[in-house]
Amino acid sequence: TYVDTIQSMRYQYLTVRGEEIMDIDVGENLDDYRLFPKTFEELDGSSMSILAQKCRDVGLEELFKTSMKHYKVINEPETDDINKAIPVCEEYGALVIVDHMNDGKNYRKWLRKAGKALNCKVLVKQCYPNDNNNNRPLILVGILGEESNVRQLLKRWRTSRVDVDSKGKPCLERMLTVLLEDYVEQEVVDDESSNDSHDWNAEDTVVVTEEVLGEWLCCVGGQRWFDT
Repeated sequence: TYVDTIQSMRYQYLTVRGEEIMDIDVGENLDDYRLFPKTFEELDGSSMSILAQKCRDVGLEELFKTSMKHYKVINEPETDDINKAIPVCEEYGALVIVDHMNDGKNYRKWLRKAGKALNCKVLVKQCYPNDNNNNRPLILVGILGEESNVRQLLKRWRTSRVDVDSKGKPCLERMLTVLLEDYVEQEVVDDESSNDSHDWNAEDTVVVTEEVLGEWLCCVGGQRWFDT
């Protein structure tokens, strides 16, 4: 097989994360079952969205997502409510930690404006460890949207003058760290406790307690964001 051939070349970092196997009868033409044309196209590391669309066009989106360790759980038919799977909605997201914001209000305004321009949801939260205002605040920014848009926003963030330095002059952000960037799963809730019912973007909800920060991370990015 293709994988066996590649492994025979002594590639050390080859991992099969997902596969779909289809049985065909003897005598049938294998090419009739191919979903992709028999051509070879090389994509660079910045073209994941192109590959994702190609897979989506032929019905292989779930298989593509396995490359990012994002697996769909297939459940057997249930006979009672206890075993029913919780429906989830998927978005691409990035969780970012920012060292400081000297001009916090205008910094957050820039983030929200840039996010809106790229159709991304930008959520900013600030928390004081142990809920002690004398401690240095922890600043987290969550970004949700289409993968290409999230990546573009991160690039624009790093190359724009979003804050001011100690002398009040506009400066670039050089002290942000992307903690996690991947597809996220959120539980779909139909009642008023849904995370969509919370105004996470309101300026008066930026500073939160550790408990609320944990709730925010779980609602927006799921367990992986909380654990990170």
